[in-house]
Amino acid sequence: MDSGVQIAPIQACHLKRVAEIHAQALAGDFLPSLGVNFLNVFYEAALASGAAVGCVALTIDTPIGFVLGSPDMSVLFREVIRRAPLQLAKAAIPGIVRRPALLLKVAETFLYPRRESSMDVKAELVVIAVKPEFRSQGLGQALINALNTEFKERKIWSYKVTVLQSNQGANRFYARSGFHRTGEFRLYNQNWNLYVYSLAEANP
Repeated sequence: MDSGVQIAPIQACHLKRVAEIHAQALAGDFLPSLGVNFLNVFYEAALASGAAVGCVALTIDTPIGFVLGSPDMSVLFREVIRRAPLQLAKAAIPGIVRRPALLLKVAETFLYPRRESSMDVKAELVVIAVKPEFRSQGLGQALINALNTEFKERKIWSYKVTVLQSNQGANRFYARSGFHRTGEFRLYNQNWNLYVYSLAEANP
């Protein structure tokens, strides 16, 4: 990783750029399809709720990548909706008007934690993204390491992440980073892999 890059906890001042990075780096995913404004509202509510933890990769104080995790996704979604229901709905409307089928995906997204098989593992890596021009420089692993530290400070010793089966690069990344595939499920009419990372195994 470039020595000029700093990994730091996500702050409110980072969220606008974090939403832009998410929308750019993961443009084909569902949440970015609702727009940068929706992502910004989501991250503001998530950070304010205390139900999310995250870190950013900074260069000259500008985010170039980030990772967001949650001790419990069900709690995170519930708190985000409780804190910003009108703001989320307003931000989502333009995307849903353009593509009405997204409304069903909204419901699927907020219900999907119930469909995962490893329900005993509550904590989750929600999203990780790095600007395209800064990839293949070790930032992804550095952000994973930072999230691991955040979870350990909260006495969380295992967490999960979901990955599209068709995303071969992401599947290789998680396998290489020590995640273990524990199952699969369907969401948005696509097949997903479920991985679990054990901090206890990695750091006895």
